[in-house]
Amino acid sequence: MSAFSLYCRMPISEISPNNAEIIKFANLIGKTPKEVAKRFLNFSKIESTKNILGYVENENKEILASFTENWGKSVYESENKIIDFENKLKNIKEFPSGKERESIVKSRVNQNFFRDAVLSSYRNRCCITGLPFVELLNASHIVPWAIDITNRLNPHNGLCLNALHDRAFDRGLITIKTNYMIDVSSLVNNFLDHKSVKNYFLRFKNKRIILPDRFLPEKSFLEFHNKNIFKK
Repeated sequence: MSAFSLYCRMPISEISPNNAEIIKFANLIGKTPKEVAKRFLNFSKIESTKNILGYVENENKEILASFTENWGKSVYESENKIIDFENKLKNIKEFPSGKERESIVKSRVNQNFFRDAVLSSYRNRCCITGLPFVELLNASHIVPWAIDITNRLNPHNGLCLNALHDRAFDRGLITIKTNYMIDVSSLVNNFLDHKSVKNYFLRFKNKRIILPDRFLPEKSFLEFHNKNIFKK
């Protein structure tokens, strides 16, 4: 399960026995980098939005099914395991327990997993503009974080957006339809005299987003945003 957590954060194109993160993780769990990379590639055959051919072992299908049944619980448990691996490697015998440990694990999960999983799936590019500056990119929740606790960490509930379009999406000025086409609120028409409005919003209307390599946006989440957040 901890292997799938790391896989989610890693761009598919970077899966290799020579990848530094894979080497580090392999050392933690007592596997070879080649074994870990093979497992990651098996995951990619299941989750990828591309047609990746090849046999997928049943064990990997079961891991994925178990993990995605409850993203929050699975990410938390996998981070717990990784901490155990790290402490064992460092020969730390007394790691904080109880609420202190829970706080540390939750902090690591909340700060890293969702953003890493979403951005890596979009190859660190805004799905509307293609902007590649990571410092200006956000992992945007389709169904707001405060509304759906179950899917807070589900990458299928995420879009990689630049800071401007992230804010516009959050405020309902833009939406992504279930066919992955961009729609723009009629409220924007009040500012047609401004060239910047045309450049940053209207030029993208009815264009398709850049689709991710995996974790395609769930259509039911997009439909929720269309109906409840978007200001038509």
